[in-house]
Amino acid sequence: MKTLYFKIICLAGMLFCCWVTVANDYLKTGYSYRKYSVNDGLPESMVWSLFQDDKGFIWMGTYNGFVRYDGAAFKTYLSDKDYNVLRVTESVSGNIHALLFRQIYTTLPNDSLKLKKIEKWRLCPYTGRSMPAGYVFYEDTGNKEKALFAVTDTGLVKTWGHNILNNMEQYRKPYWDRNAKLFYVPTAKGVYLIAEDGIVRDSIPVTTIHCIVPHQNGLWAVGSDGIFKYVDGGLHKEYGHTFHFDPTVGINAIPGDDGKLFIQSYTKIDRFDNGQLETVAEETIIYDMLIDREKNLWIATYNGVYNFFRLNFKDYILMHGEDVVRSIISDDKGGILAATMENLLIHISGNAYELIPHPRIPDVSFFQGKPGVTDRKYYFPGMYQTGDVMRYHDGKSNWLNLPASMYHYVEVLPGGNLLVGGYTRMLICNPDGGVIRELDVAKLKQQPACAYADKQGRIWIGGAAGISIVDGDSIYSKFDNNYAPAQNMVADKNGNIWFSAQNRLYSISGDSIRLMHTFSGTTVRGVLFTRNNTLIVSILQGICVLSPGSSGFLYYDKYNGFMGEKLIRGTPVEDNDGYVWVISQNGLVRFRPDDLIYKQPAPVLHLQIVQSSTDNIHWATMNDESVSLKYREKNIKFSFIGICYSATGNVRYQYRLTGFQDEWSQPVAEREVTFNNLPPGRYEFQLKANSGVPGTETPVVNQSFIILPAFWQTWWFYVICITILVFVGGWTAYRYLNKKNAEKIRALERQKQLNNLQIQSIRLRSIPHFNANVLAGIEYYIMNFSKEEANHYLAMYASFTNLTLRDVDQPARTLAQEICYVELYLGLEKMRYGEHFDFSIEVASGVDKDIMLPNMILHTHCENAIKHGLRAKKGKGHLRIMADPFMEDEVLVAIEDDGIGRVEAERLQTKGNGQGLYILSQQIDLYNQTNDQPIVQRVIDLTDEHAHACGTRIEIEVPKEFRYN
Repeated sequence: MKTLYFKIICLAGMLFCCWVTVANDYLKTGYSYRKYSVNDGLPESMVWSLFQDDKGFIWMGTYNGFVRYDGAAFKTYLSDKDYNVLRVTESVSGNIHALLFRQIYTTLPNDSLKLKKIEKWRLCPYTGRSMPAGYVFYEDTGNKEKALFAVTDTGLVKTWGHNILNNMEQYRKPYWDRNAKLFYVPTAKGVYLIAEDGIVRDSIPVTTIHCIVPHQNGLWAVGSDGIFKYVDGGLHKEYGHTFHFDPTVGINAIPGDDGKLFIQSYTKIDRFDNGQLETVAEETIIYDMLIDREKNLWIATYNGVYNFFRLNFKDYILMHGEDVVRSIISDDKGGILAATMENLLIHISGNAYELIPHPRIPDVSFFQGKPGVTDRKYYFPGMYQTGDVMRYHDGKSNWLNLPASMYHYVEVLPGGNLLVGGYTRMLICNPDGGVIRELDVAKLKQQPACAYADKQGRIWIGGAAGISIVDGDSIYSKFDNNYAPAQNMVADKNGNIWFSAQNRLYSISGDSIRLMHTFSGTTVRGVLFTRNNTLIVSILQGICVLSPGSSGFLYYDKYNGFMGEKLIRGTPVEDNDGYVWVISQNGLVRFRPDDLIYKQPAPVLHLQIVQSSTDNIHWATMNDESVSLKYREKNIKFSFIGICYSATGNVRYQYRLTGFQDEWSQPVAEREVTFNNLPPGRYEFQLKANSGVPGTETPVVNQSFIILPAFWQTWWFYVICITILVFVGGWTAYRYLNKKNAEKIRALERQKQLNNLQIQSIRLRSIPHFNANVLAGIEYYIMNFSKEEANHYLAMYASFTNLTLRDVDQPARTLAQEICYVELYLGLEKMRYGEHFDFSIEVASGVDKDIMLPNMILHTHCENAIKHGLRAKKGKGHLRIMADPFMEDEVLVAIEDDGIGRVEAERLQTKGNGQGLYILSQQIDLYNQTNDQPIVQRVIDLTDEHAHACGTRIEIEVPKEFRYN
């Protein structure tokens, strides 16, 4: 029996240990930070040192060169040399110096580097961390002497040394009180107070000190065993703690704002405040830290650089599988209750948390939506198949066993009853879950997504179509596309209801709805009014904070400290300590709104590069002296940066170019502007910036320049041009009149030629022997065939003669008319030749029959083909006329015969005088002179497979827009 009890106890202990392990590993907390590594532009992730110069740029010395960071991009130096840059500092002249062990690289104004080699001395990279900018410690190569040097543009200048320094370890860091002209030197034998003249004024027998810093109007020291304050000539231990340190880097300390002291040890950054020590950062190895002028904390580590901004945001990351927080509510114990997707309930307070056991329902697989609280009872909606609401009170929890539905919000009504709802069901219940009334969701005419009761007891319901109001038994709607989908209903301290719809935020006062703000390029995820009526709006990428009386939102995202990824829809929560919690995709983010509402720093504005170009492709940098540009350099590009590390994403720029545009531009985030095709003149580019909120505007910076005119843009060139133009104008007018007269003469001559050709054509068209042959043929038909056939040909001849006389003076006619005419002609020829001759006419479907052709062009070529190609052929001859589309704006007309060919016709002397073809060609040549696109004629000799002549093909390309006048 004892064995059984022992086994049960062991099993219970194992289960408890497993539960504790899970609990301890379930939530990871830490301050938000932004990390920079090689993926962001660093040449090497191992970073030794950090430094901020007078212009606001942050410099980083790395294992592979050094870089300058302006909040947007890294400028890299020496990364191709594989040089180990241990320190970066600034001389009195403002030049930046990168320090290797025995080399110094100085940056010049043109971004080039000047090298200075150190022969005798070797850098002590960590000893001088407490020294002013431009001062570093070196030791001789024999390790016998250490001294303080000033870094100048010409090299090192020895400033101070003492034999006590020679026995000081590398990791200890002296402090120089320049006002008292006194050095505090920590050593293994104690801390020595040594005057600049070398006299030892005092010694303090504390051997563990690593560094001494000014803090809270006094001096403080940090050693391996704690934190000390310099009081009455001695060091008093204010806080005992063992700091682990690397024997090379040691321990470093920097005073922060509001009485805080930051301490860097081997793997941690701790913050000492009011007697409490808090770890704010942990890394593998930490080499340096920096608090910039905006109070942002930077640390240099083995794995890159981290910016913790002002430590305003703390992340609570879920470490258990794919679990996600879905509901949060403030409790009465100074923390929050968080319900998760995996049906867990967690109490979180500060860095501590506890998993709260509660009964599970198989069909309710996760918590979801907005919980409610009344009389220290907390109600969490659960969703999936049946759905229910869980009540948690005094460490006990139970499900209310409500009718099956997917509930996702619980609102407390005036009087303490609950409004429990989802997309398909809304219930009014008492605090124990008893259903008092069920609202008819169908009467809402939309799916409800949120609800809130106003001071009059009316229930405002937001949904996919807009707003519905339940007033007793009455339901009425305010449906509007601008209000849809209505979500995230809350009330401010005056009782006015607010809700969001997509990226818009509305306020309800009485019965009116007013648009309060539009958040461009995002969607609203949650809305909260804090106890002091500060408005918190969570959006997809961050949060917006509006304090009472402020004129604009402060925006926080990954560029200024808020690192929550993809905020989830839900109401943020304010706990009893004044912290606000919001839900992100991977956990929770906590912040105190009062810490965010500080005076935003103005950016440090720099006009970085001014370039000119003649073609917008090749750009040349303008020097400060290059204020005069040639006329071709009319494209000017300005690049600038407003350094504000705590509001990088919020910086906005305005500019104008006086002499071109006198109005200021709209605020923009882009850091470059180009002006193209500027005319010659005097210009001044003016630029200002702000941090995205009023009161942070920078002074205006400017750059003046002149674009010189070309010689043809000068006044004397205009005088010369006017004189030349007057002369050329008179001469041109004279030539123009002569040309017009010559054109008139040529037109009269061309008309005369056309008239002569038309007279010749008329004579040619009334060929006596053709008419005689046709009439003889008709007579033959009268004598030997039927009267109907004779009348047919007689009518055909009459039509042919009528068309010939009617169109004899027309220069052109349509393709349809020309085909009709030549068809009559060929029909009469067929009557003469009978079975020895046949013809066909083929017009493609896409041919425009209204295209104009030269008059008689088909008749002339057909007549020529019959006379010289077919008449001498033995056997039956065939003539084929074809019309096809040719290209897009032309028609191709072809006349093809299968006669004896041109060579054989010439041999048999069947060719006539060619007057018809000559007249036609002359007419076409005259018409072509007045057209851009001419009529083209081609003659093609046809041959069979044995290369014997088998006919002739005439091709005529006629443009559709050909003119005949």
